[in-house]
Amino acid sequence: KGLNVVHYDPLTVNGIIGNIMNAGKILKREKRAQRIVEKMKIKIKKAGMHIQKKKIRVYCEEWPGPPMAAGNWVVGMIQKAGGKGLLKQGERSRKVSLAEVIRFKPDIVVLNWCGIGLKADKKILRKRKGWEKIDAVKEGNIFVADDSLFNTPSQKIADGILELSRIISSRKPQ
Repeated sequence: KGLNVVHYDPLTVNGIIGNIMNAGKILKREKRAQRIVEKMKIKIKKAGMHIQKKKIRVYCEEWPGPPMAAGNWVVGMIQKAGGKGLLKQGERSRKVSLAEVIRFKPDIVVLNWCGIGLKADKKILRKRKGWEKIDAVKEGNIFVADDSLFNTPSQKIADGILELSRIISSRKPQ
């Protein structure tokens, strides 16, 4: 039908920012895209001001059954908020084993279950066999975050980085 199609598949925070700029160029809305990106950068910088020297290990869970660690750009979000993620930057979200999470030794668990918003139930995680061995679970450092700030590669990730920064700074001391 003669339509131009553009497909984006970002795996990093910078990839998302680049996509926003590219879409602005394609749509001849470059100034609008630049304003969006500048607002994002201000929020990301604000989140970075609270970074502690010690990197806090953050296990972000994208889906509960089977447990799936949030990957893609979420790892970069964790890093920009002062944490270290279980997966590597750019690695796709994937199923994780209890042993893998135990080896990672998360200081914090963040439930950003896809499509659930703020309705993720911490009890589901706490009831999993063996998960009581994880210090973050034992100590109550389980947080629920709105998945819309994590799971869509848009300007909303800047708010997600701010949310992660808030979570990291509010965790219960070990």
